[in-house]
Amino acid sequence: MKQPAALTWRIALMLTVPPLLWAGNALTGRLLAGSVTPLALNALRWLVALLILLPLGWAAVATPARRTEILTRWKRLALLGGLGVGAYNALQYLALQTSTPINVTLIASSTPVWMMLVGIALYGEHPKPAQWLGAVLSAAGVLTVLVRGETGAVNAAVRAGADACERVGDGLVAAHIIARVHNEREKTMSRFVP
Repeated sequence: MKQPAALTWRIALMLTVPPLLWAGNALTGRLLAGSVTPLALNALRWLVALLILLPLGWAAVATPARRTEILTRWKRLALLGGLGVGAYNALQYLALQTSTPINVTLIASSTPVWMMLVGIALYGEHPKPAQWLGAVLSAAGVLTVLVRGETGAVNAAVRAGADACERVGDGLVAAHIIARVHNEREKTMSRFVP
């Protein structure tokens, strides 16, 4: 079995930079909410990213063969780019017009849970225990921030949810089992009552 890599300063930096960039993106979006439209801010963000990344990824488009390959799949790439990059960030910046950066990042933090649930529901995926653990930790982190660390509020919410489910369950039993008369009741009752 292969040993996991040791946590070096470089790995720690690579694990720290993306969340800092995401948080900075949300803060910048909120700061510019009144002066720059969400679509303009989105376009500006991706223009800056293009200028930074193009020199690093030039080899991916530098040859005629690679450009031809991109051109043959341009529709799919445009759709994925428009939805994954354009729409997501534009909607995030739109949300930052009326919400706080913490609320927007909380929604983004719950994305792994939603992706796993979509995979289960639509694609028949069977998550491994480590994936379930990650989803639970993600949801617990979001919940902790939502209730500002007050565990009593979490307990009250869980109890209220359990009580509501119990009432719904009782209502379903009453409506579908007790009130519903069996189709062959006369035949069954005639065995016991002459």
